[in-house]
This record gives sequence, C-alpha cells and structure tokens, in this order.
Amino acid sequence: MQSNETYILIGVLAIVAAFFLLKDNKKPPTEVFTCARCKKQEKYSSRTIEAWRRGFKKIYCQSCHMLWLNNNPERKKKNYSSQGARGGCLGIVVLFFVIPPTIYGVVKYLS
Repeated sequence: MQSNETYILIGVLAIVAAFFLLKDNKKPPTEVFTCARCKKQEKYSSRTIEAWRRGFKKIYCQSCHMLWLNNNPERKKKNYSSQGARGGCLGIVVLFFVIPPTIYGVVKYLS
C-alpha cells in the first residue's frame, strides 16, 4: 500500500507543477513601451501587458487609450475578459478533484 500512496503523491505533485508551468506568466521583454499614438515612453500596466500577451502590435498609454475609448463608444461596453481565457474556477476544480482519483484508479488497476 505504501507504493500506491507514493504514486498518488507523485501524480498530485506533477499536476500542481504542470499547473504552475502552464500558467501564462509571459512578461514583455522590457519594462517600458512606446505609445503607438503619442510616442511617449510608459511603464507596462496590467492592461498593456494583457494587450502584449494577446499579440497587439499597437499599444497605447492610458490617456491615448481613454481617448480611443471615447471615440469608439461601442467598444467601451464590450467585456473582453472571457476572450482567450485558458481556464478558471472550473479548470481548477477539474484539476484537483477529477484527475487525482483518475491517477489513483490507474495505479490500482496496474497493481
């Protein structure tokens, strides 16, 4: 029985490690960017980092972004938080409550 518990522990640790390795931790190559409109150097914010991660080539400072939003009111109302999402609470539930019993079942079947 000691051997099965070891396999289960290794499986759970592998899943947790995979979660942290697959998490999107990409950061821009520099701490600052040049605004595509006013050419001002700005530090990346959470909004601009997310735009960089999504592959946007033109990134705007906060004031130029607000100006753009005011000129495009239909864009202001849309919620983009769910687009391109790789997982959330449901993914975590699946990760921690479905996969470990599956690993346990496989280990039991193989032994």
